[in-house]
Amino acid sequence: MNHQKKKLKWAVRLPRFKSMKTKLIVFMGLLAIIPVIIVGGISIKYVQTTMKHKIEDSSLQLAKEVRHSVVNYLLGVEGSIHLLANNVDFTEYTKNPHNRTYGQYLLEDMKNTRADFRNVYFASVGKELLIAPKETELGDFDPTLQSWYKEAVQANGALAISDPYTDNATGKMTLTVSQAVLDKDKAITGVIGIDLDIDALSKDINQIEIGENGYVLVLSKNGMAITHKDEKLIGTKELTELKLWKDIAGREEGFSEYDYQGVAKTSAFTTHAGTGWKIVATLDSKEITHSSSGISNVTLLLMIVCGLVSVTAAYFISRKIGMNLQEVRTGFAQASQGDLTTRIHVNSQDEFKELETSFNGMMEGLSQALQNVEVSSKTVLETSTSLSRMTMETSRSVEQVAKAIEEIAVGTVRQAENSQTSADEIAELSENLERISASTLEMDEASKISAEYGNKGLNQVSLLAEKSGQTKQSTEEVRRRVQDIEKHMGDIYQMLSAISEISTQTNLLSLNASIEAARAGEHGQGFAVVANEVRKLAEQSSASAAEIGKMVAGIQNVVSEAVSAMKRTEAVVREQETAVEETKETFEQIIVSVQTLIDKVHTVKNDVMESDRNRENVVREVESLSSVSQEIASTSEEVSASTEEISATMTEFTKHAAGLQQLSELLDEELKKFKL
Repeated sequence: MNHQKKKLKWAVRLPRFKSMKTKLIVFMGLLAIIPVIIVGGISIKYVQTTMKHKIEDSSLQLAKEVRHSVVNYLLGVEGSIHLLANNVDFTEYTKNPHNRTYGQYLLEDMKNTRADFRNVYFASVGKELLIAPKETELGDFDPTLQSWYKEAVQANGALAISDPYTDNATGKMTLTVSQAVLDKDKAITGVIGIDLDIDALSKDINQIEIGENGYVLVLSKNGMAITHKDEKLIGTKELTELKLWKDIAGREEGFSEYDYQGVAKTSAFTTHAGTGWKIVATLDSKEITHSSSGISNVTLLLMIVCGLVSVTAAYFISRKIGMNLQEVRTGFAQASQGDLTTRIHVNSQDEFKELETSFNGMMEGLSQALQNVEVSSKTVLETSTSLSRMTMETSRSVEQVAKAIEEIAVGTVRQAENSQTSADEIAELSENLERISASTLEMDEASKISAEYGNKGLNQVSLLAEKSGQTKQSTEEVRRRVQDIEKHMGDIYQMLSAISEISTQTNLLSLNASIEAARAGEHGQGFAVVANEVRKLAEQSSASAAEIGKMVAGIQNVVSEAVSAMKRTEAVVREQETAVEETKETFEQIIVSVQTLIDKVHTVKNDVMESDRNRENVVREVESLSSVSQEIASTSEEVSASTEEISATMTEFTKHAAGLQQLSELLDEELKKFKL
């Protein structure tokens, strides 16, 4: 028993990494952690992306506001130039010699209106130049050869804005805004120009701060820096070598990511339609990630907390399921070792509870059925043992009868042969008659005993037939119980098939939901994640249902083997029933033969007694005695032949009884393998 317990213990124990409990803990832990990681990662990424977009949008909006300020700034300059360009002192400059004086006054007044107007001047087509402040030294200066003059003439009345350049007189960055002056006939009389102090514009723009280190810069349509936080870059085209310029050169507005002096930058830009200037709001990329780091840290902390809670919950849930599985597995292992007294007890109100009820009911039914079979087997064994013993005794009796009949036959034959010459041997005949009388009495007694044993044997065979019927009924009851178990297992398998089908439908629905979420674009991303998780849960449920299906299939195989074994048992019982019926018929034949023998013995007995009473008439009746002796000899031969047949029949019956006893012993040995 201890050896069986150790064997069962080793059969139940499994490596930790192969146990269902460990798998459940790992799978449910991953199932809990992975969504948290995915959702947390998506949340962090979403926060970072959202913050980046907000900062980019804010930067773009700021760039647009700067553009609006530049527009307003240029509109103010444009208004001043238009005011001068439309003044009659300049449109009819050559028609009135006083216009030079009045024009000079106008230029002086305009110069004084704004501090950023470094120079305000008028260049006539006759190469005459009026400039404010008037004390500006010009020398041999031909204004018509200057780029600002040519651009204004080419613009033919529209505003012309030059690229920034270094003023030779002041050494400062200057921007010239010019416009051709037209008379009433649209003929050019000259060009009005204003030199703007870029330092003032750059200073105003540089005061705009974005984040910690961000700033706004303005580039001309050719990539020359008009304003920049680094004054060394103003008036240069160094920024055209950056990826920034490649991103913004052919676009009206948008965003750009580039590296400047080893620092990653993110910028938003827009374009001034009139001048083609690019207003760029730029800041360090790390400020974007830094602004979202607080939210990311909180999200990461929540991920860790949720992960720990999920893993803990998964552990306890898996532990409970694992304990129930261990209980069920131990019960099946003990049952597989033949212990039908085992029962399982689970601490849950779910499918495990139903499995507990079904398993315990199955064990109870099997135990009761095998107990009935055990009782029937013992009865059959006892009956077959008694029957075997009785047949052996009957065989010995039949042998004795055969010997007695053989002696009678020998005596009667000898008497018939010597009947003609035995008159003088009456005394010896009398002795022979006495021996015949005694033998006849013995044969009569033996015949009665044979009849009694035959009746007892017939009764025992009838009892054996009744017990065989009970065995057949018990076997049929066991077969029905096993078939009920097989049916229940089929129902369980159908339930598992339904679960697998539901999991498959859930998987398809989640896939359709993922497709619909993908069609919904960004608004469906969250739903897509949920649909994907539902699909994973469906796949896990399907996999779990498949594992349980394998276990049920294993149980069904065992039940099928039990059904086959019960069918074989039924076949043996039917063969036993047939053998008993044949034995019963044989005993009936034996009884008929013995009864015939009794009748013959009575006849012989009466004849011998009559001969003994008429001993004085023996001589006269010698011939008649010879005839009777011949009849007795003939009858003895017939009785001897019948006895031989009875002996052969009893031998065959003994073999059947021995076979029945062996089958009963084999069935008893098989039943001992089970603990009931």
